[in-house]
Amino acid sequence: MIISLMLISSLIINEVMANPLGPESGSNSPGDRNEFVELFNNTENSMNINGYYIADKMEKDSLIPYPDSSILNIYPGCVISYTIPAYGFAVILDRDYLNAGENPIPYAIDSGTVLLSTYDTDIGNGLANTDWLILLNGNNDTIDSYGTPSDTTDNIPISAPDGFSVERVNPFGNDEASNWKISRDSSGSTPSRKNSWTFAYNLSVDSLVLNKETYVPGDTLWFTAFIENTGYNEIDSFSVLYGISDMEKKYITVPVMPYTLYKFSDTLFYIPEGYNPFEFQVLLKDEDSTDNVLRKYVACGQTPVVINEIMYNDEVEWIEIFNNNSDTVWVGNFTIMDRSGTQSDKIPQIYILPYGFLVFVSDSSFATRFPGVPFTYLPHFPSLNNSSETVYLIDNTGTIVDSVHYTSSYGGAYGKSMEKVNPVLPSSSAGSWGTCQDVAGGTPCKKNSIYEEEVQHKDYLSFSSKIVKYNSSNNRILISYNVPEENTDVSFYLFRLDGKCLGKIYGEKSYENRGSFLWYGTTPQGEKLKTGAYILYFEAEGKKIYKQKVVLGIEE
Repeated sequence: MIISLMLISSLIINEVMANPLGPESGSNSPGDRNEFVELFNNTENSMNINGYYIADKMEKDSLIPYPDSSILNIYPGCVISYTIPAYGFAVILDRDYLNAGENPIPYAIDSGTVLLSTYDTDIGNGLANTDWLILLNGNNDTIDSYGTPSDTTDNIPISAPDGFSVERVNPFGNDEASNWKISRDSSGSTPSRKNSWTFAYNLSVDSLVLNKETYVPGDTLWFTAFIENTGYNEIDSFSVLYGISDMEKKYITVPVMPYTLYKFSDTLFYIPEGYNPFEFQVLLKDEDSTDNVLRKYVACGQTPVVINEIMYNDEVEWIEIFNNNSDTVWVGNFTIMDRSGTQSDKIPQIYILPYGFLVFVSDSSFATRFPGVPFTYLPHFPSLNNSSETVYLIDNTGTIVDSVHYTSSYGGAYGKSMEKVNPVLPSSSAGSWGTCQDVAGGTPCKKNSIYEEEVQHKDYLSFSSKIVKYNSSNNRILISYNVPEENTDVSFYLFRLDGKCLGKIYGEKSYENRGSFLWYGTTPQGEKLKTGAYILYFEAEGKKIYKQKVVLGIEE
């Protein structure tokens, strides 16, 4: 039996800056003189590196103490020496690092760091994103590496963006692709400091998955949280805290190995109505508490903030949202997205007042069309299709607050917006929408022109009126329905009193147990009906079939 051992070096390549900020061309360019390699002594003993080398695929260089002592005027407390202290850092800098020019001396280097350079003018043959590196001792033994010269399939080195280093995640781990990441530090690198990905003990909530986007009262919420051990030590126990209003705490005793995920699932049987934050938190005294909590907003019942009007076919496209709630709602960092995934910039830090409106536009020339109407210009506002489109209102956690899947049959035309009949009606229903009747073509920041008071459900059907009057301005009826189950095929047929069917006036797949539509007293072919009484037949087919007949009147 052969046993293979991989010994982790006591001196490691811990960070590589191969792509400094700035142009690369020229011997004194910032992309050349600001390259660095950080070494870390991961033992409890100091280490003398006299006779050590650093090599890329083109050249091997002797390591020496930094040759210009004036660097200590910039980094007081640093050390020019061959000796790296226990658990200490050394930074290999280009000899031209102190030269004047674009982006001079960009790095903060902490006191106690050993400053090194190479015997010639650069590190290796000048570092590139494609260069592997090896660290050798005086006997030409490989002490450590960044990428394996003999293995071109190990996905190392990693190509970093301009101004970003590649960091070793676990200083005690092997040189393998999973143990290197592009720095996430705000400065782009961490020379002389613990790497931005390196923790001894740390748990983070990686993701949170809910079974639905929106809920109705009585629904059950089940969720799965993925918890990642991002530290290099095993964590044997921790607690989690989760809920919407009443937080539940559970103690976890299952060990989580370094750089692995732990999956936690549970169920909430009570969801408060409204727009509420569901929070999941890891309770552990770890090294980075900023990633211990994830929050998603849960809409139960009527979503308070809804899409209320869409101008999709005009020189300037815009969307109006409405707060159908007695509380002020913060909508900062919300975005608008279309079916293709094109997403606007984030909405500014803004509140929407109770029963108030906000209008978001694709172009500030909106003010010419609707003078005096307040609006917010959103860069990268998605271009809305005229024939059919899906519009999403997404909150700051990525949750879909409201969405409209419309076709041109829902309402709207060139220069005329598509309005909601009543904000409380479901956005997913075609019958909730119609074409703006206002002479301006839209009603931004005011009550919609086709607004109807909410209809209270009685039995399966309810109506804003039982008569269509052609000689009045209100020549329409808002017809609403409700059924005991979701996912039903809803159909409305019109009959004369003698039993002759005039055809289907409305039909859709209803994914909720309620819906509505506007009927203008016409046949399915769009012809006005003669004065008289007609029978409206309603049928919803799901697990069961629900039926109802109603007599409606038409007056000239």
